[in-house]
Amino acid sequence: LLNFRRVKGGGVIFSFLLLHHHHHRIIVIVIIIIVILSHFLIACLYSTELPNFFIATNFFIMDFTSMRGRNCISCIVWLRKSLAFFSVIFNTMSKFHLLSFVLLIVYTLIGGAVFYAFESDQQEQQHSNITVANLNEKNEQARRMLDHLRKVFALKMWKVGRHAGTMSTKFTRSRDIWKWYEQNVDNVTEFCKSTNQQPNKTAVDWSFWSSVYYAVTVYTTIGYGDMTPSTTSGKILTMIYALCGIPLICYILQDWGWLEFGDLPISVALLMVIFLLCISASMFLIWEDELTYFESFYFFFISFTTIGFGDIVPKYRISMAMCIVPVLMGLATVSMTINLVQSKIEQLFENMKKNIELEYQKKQTDPNKSLMSVDSDEDVMTRLKHIGDGMSFESRFLFRMLNRSQRRLLEECWNRRVKTANAASQTILLNAEEESQTSIAMQFPRRNTYVYNAE
Repeated sequence: LLNFRRVKGGGVIFSFLLLHHHHHRIIVIVIIIIVILSHFLIACLYSTELPNFFIATNFFIMDFTSMRGRNCISCIVWLRKSLAFFSVIFNTMSKFHLLSFVLLIVYTLIGGAVFYAFESDQQEQQHSNITVANLNEKNEQARRMLDHLRKVFALKMWKVGRHAGTMSTKFTRSRDIWKWYEQNVDNVTEFCKSTNQQPNKTAVDWSFWSSVYYAVTVYTTIGYGDMTPSTTSGKILTMIYALCGIPLICYILQDWGWLEFGDLPISVALLMVIFLLCISASMFLIWEDELTYFESFYFFFISFTTIGFGDIVPKYRISMAMCIVPVLMGLATVSMTINLVQSKIEQLFENMKKNIELEYQKKQTDPNKSLMSVDSDEDVMTRLKHIGDGMSFESRFLFRMLNRSQRRLLEECWNRRVKTANAASQTILLNAEEESQTSIAMQFPRRNTYVYNAE
């Protein structure tokens, strides 16, 4: 695909061979990007062993045999320094969770380029077919209209000749009929000129940015439905792209969602989502001025929750491109909120287990103040709610969101501790009774009883 040759000055240039179509060039560029990214990742992981591997696996791109020994050694040194630099960048990006973001951007751009390369040709053919169909339809309509006008014109002129009257009157009426005929012919001509209209606006506009927009709707599973591939290859690529992209976006959203935010309340996370919705809706109106603020807010809410009805979608290329970043940020924020709720529920579950242990200790020290009473008619979960009376509103709300398995484990833990506490109480009572009997026997010793033989 690529031809590298030496030029004056020691440089290396390349030229495309047999790639006269721009779509083929885009595919080649995408392949080069994938190769470079793969070596970038290997460089970050195996920076000490990579240079020889890099040269050995890329002999099909660069012809090192045509270089002098000094140039080859300099190239190897340059590669080592570059790989060390890439390793530092990799560690920094991993620390701030930026590597996944860069990977997502590259994956999105690759998907947009591939979909654009495969679908734009079909779109041009569809537009051409639509234009030809419109021309044929309008020409047929114009022909029928002209035939009707000629018939009406001939009928009116025949009536003028048949009716009695002076020559001046017939001439005046004939002139009026002729003017009417010319005016209607001009109207038909204007109608024919309108056949050079643009294709139907409902047709898919597969530009590069709209293809990127389509790629985002695929791997985020939003699926507005306003853009769908029409070619078999495009449909196959969509399935492959979704199979690779959906796990990728799930991993990335989970990675972003588990960022350390400290003890962030759920209410603050919800306010962050609402704030992002309001800001995104306001910015979206800059490009989609035909929408109202409520419609824009509704569009981003449907997008953040991945519902994707498709009743409101971007109409312009710039708005398609600009809505990608807010949608990804919204998905990350919603994912962070969901992960935060899950973390809070797990934390509440562990706290409830600790509270059960505290109630068990309280039962041993002060049984009258403990809720571990067998005589109570309340079920276990009701008594656990009484334990959580001192918790915050957020914790009481999350307590209702415990799943069935967690509730069952809490009930088992409670019942186990109740049985242990009752067994300990019975042991204490038995020991106390034995001690009391022993003390009574020591205070009032029994006299020896003698049995005499009466005989």
